[in-house]
Amino acid sequence: MWAIVIAHLCNGFGAYIIILWLPSYLHQTFNVPMARLGTYSIIPWIAAFCIGNISGWIADALCRRGMSLTAVRKLMQAAAFTLGAVPMVLLPSATSALVATTLVTISLGVVSFGAAGYAVNHLDIAPQYAGILMGLSNTFAQLPGIVGVALTGFIVKATQSFAGAFYLSALIYLIGLVCYVTMASGERQF
Repeated sequence: MWAIVIAHLCNGFGAYIIILWLPSYLHQTFNVPMARLGTYSIIPWIAAFCIGNISGWIADALCRRGMSLTAVRKLMQAAAFTLGAVPMVLLPSATSALVATTLVTISLGVVSFGAAGYAVNHLDIAPQYAGILMGLSNTFAQLPGIVGVALTGFIVKATQSFAGAFYLSALIYLIGLVCYVTMASGERQF
């Protein structure tokens, strides 16, 4: 259960930084006009929607091939956090709004593999209580919206750069990766 909560929390931190700071980052760093920020900001979410749905098909295919449910959940979440962290590390070196948006799209897109990792794991471990568990983990996942957004603002103001916030996001993804891979289970517990 705690693996799911930690993964949800870590996923939320990265997503909140992207949701709430991408327009400011693009405007301040690359002088993207306000009128175009909506277009740049929606592209990563379209990728996340598509890849999140594809992740379910991939997970089902792996299960049909005989991989254990625990291994599938861990693999999907490991892919999400590992491949999601790499573009965040590269983001400070982006040379244009297009490159930055591409990196954010890759990060947010592959983090959506978590839909077949932690996000559905509630149903595996406690089918009768999945709604309650999702409510609890989602409550914890809202903390980044409170703390992460303010922390990002502090980092940006103190360093005059978004780089620290992106590196912190990558670090949090890697912490989530380690916690989920070491603690998660696909076996029914409740």
